[in-house]
Amino acid sequence: MVAAVPEDPQHERATRPIAIVAICIGVLAFGGVIAAILLSSHPPDDAPETVQIEVRTQRRVPIRIDGHAVGRAPVMVAVPKGHAPVQIEADLGGRTVSRSVVPDRDQLVDLQLPTR
Repeated sequence: MVAAVPEDPQHERATRPIAIVAICIGVLAFGGVIAAILLSSHPPDDAPETVQIEVRTQRRVPIRIDGHAVGRAPVMVAVPKGHAPVQIEADLGGRTVSRSVVPDRDQLVDLQLPTR
């Protein structure tokens, strides 16, 4: 036969506030993480509007936009939206291939060597 251990009501009362505080801290920390994620996922109001330009080529070559390296094709680049054209370039087969694009909407640019 197992003897029951009497419960200590003072011990139970002493640990209850600690548990409540620990739960409150956990809920606040979780809320803080969620708030940080939501706030960081939205661009600031003064950020310029951008468009996505996807650049593809037959080979995995470096791509430049207005002379600045932006990665290797295929690459997706966020460019400030506007009416002034940007120059997209790639070196294919020892020749520079370029195209002028107005970044007024999302676009796909396929750079290829011209056929002879």
